Amino acid sequence: MCGGLAVNIYGIPRMTADIDLIVEFEKENIIRFENALKIISYTSNLPISISQMVDAEIRNKYIKE
Repeated sequence: MCGGLAVNIYGIPRMTADIDLIVEFEKENIIRFENALKIISYTSNLPISISQMVDAEIRNKYIKE
């Protein structure tokens, strides 16, 4: 966890409306993270899945486009 919510944990009051997370960018972690989000009914506004970004070819294609 990072960002405003993490600052609150350290005792500094700060209003925030989101949760910032850092996930180690490895295929298995990303797939687990995406599955965990599905379980709690979180959905992405992006037209792609997070797990697609693990594939270097697909990621580079999106960067170029």
